[in-house]
Amino acid sequence: MGYLICRKGTDYNMPTQRSMELGLFQIKETSIAHSNGHVSISKTPKVTGKGQVYFVNKFKELN
Repeated sequence: MGYLICRKGTDYNMPTQRSMELGLFQIKETSIAHSNGHVSISKTPKVTGKGQVYFVNKFKELN
């Protein structure tokens, strides 16, 4: 199962729908004001506490 979207475009490195439904990630949106008055929104995926536990347990299974 993939956890992040790898196709090029605006969704690149964003969590998949399934990983969002599992509560592994949340999206932090930040507005950026440019000098020409244009405002854009930057989206950053963040791993939740539940996601940290999930991935640590997942990596422990590999060993």
